[in-house]
Amino acid sequence: MNQNRNSHSSSRMTAQDVASLAGVSQSTVSRVFNPKWKGKVKPEICERVLKIATETGYTPNTIAHILTSKRSGIVGVLVSKQYQVFYYAVLSEITACLNANGFQTMLFLTDPKDAIDDLLTDVLRYQLDGIIITSAAATHDLYQSKTDFPIPAVLYNGYVPGLSISAVHSDNYAGCIQMADYLVSLGHRNFAYISTANSAYRNYAVRQEAFLHGLSMHGIHSCKIEEADYSYESGAEAAYRLLTSAHAPDAIFCSGDINTMGALDAARKLGRDIGETLSIAGFDAPCGMDLPPYGITALRQDTGQLARDAVQILKRMIDTDDRSPVVVTRPMELVVRTSTRPRPTEK
Repeated sequence: MNQNRNSHSSSRMTAQDVASLAGVSQSTVSRVFNPKWKGKVKPEICERVLKIATETGYTPNTIAHILTSKRSGIVGVLVSKQYQVFYYAVLSEITACLNANGFQTMLFLTDPKDAIDDLLTDVLRYQLDGIIITSAAATHDLYQSKTDFPIPAVLYNGYVPGLSISAVHSDNYAGCIQMADYLVSLGHRNFAYISTANSAYRNYAVRQEAFLHGLSMHGIHSCKIEEADYSYESGAEAAYRLLTSAHAPDAIFCSGDINTMGALDAARKLGRDIGETLSIAGFDAPCGMDLPPYGITALRQDTGQLARDAVQILKRMIDTDDRSPVVVTRPMELVVRTSTRPRPTEK
């Protein structure tokens, strides 16, 4: 290392110091260390700047960058305090997408009883570039709120007409009609639906509405409704009540993932012939649903695509300062497994 570089390394290096040694501008040094500029600076310049930075011990001053650019490069992600397998996988996908677009993630744990104003106060204590709110983390009054968010915001896996916020979500309505069509095609006529009306978190009422509408299109206007929440225990209890009642159903559709597993185990304990005389279906979870002991027929959401959609919308809002609400709707996929009976022609 030459004398000039040794003299610089004895004190804290600045971007200007590195720029002088590399023979480039200070803005070029900043771009080399900015993930958003990855691949946009000539490789030979990147190599020269990084070599000098390594030799001199230079690291970018994040605080100075925030002050000059008014951007922190940090996005807040709001998730539920209650552990859920589905949102654990979703968080991994959102974080990966944010990192690929040059953002770091700050995690906020919320409760459905939190007031939206308190939630925003907590979030705005930090200089975030934007926030992604997962539906399980959304407070109840968020869905009633007409609040204009002071920073770019996207609601993940949830959409409420009239709410002034961008959203990405799955087409629950079309998916549940497809499920009704499928179960009817198997020859079922006695239906039950296990809702999540008892959950402290959001109940997707549209799922129940769509499923009942789908049945009605086949002339079926009777369907038992059993209220539950998203938990395994709640699904098991709801299924037990249904299957031990008079006129027990021969097809059960659950508005969740883990509660579907509970419903299937309850039916198994009662000695029901799952996948033959009784069909059980629900919504897909990131793990467990396809394991041999369960093999649950389910509606699958493309969570990876939803994560990419959310980050893309948020990045556009951050880059352009255009916060006009955007809504992206993705189709669901019906995944047929062994928990539902074969079609009559397949036997």
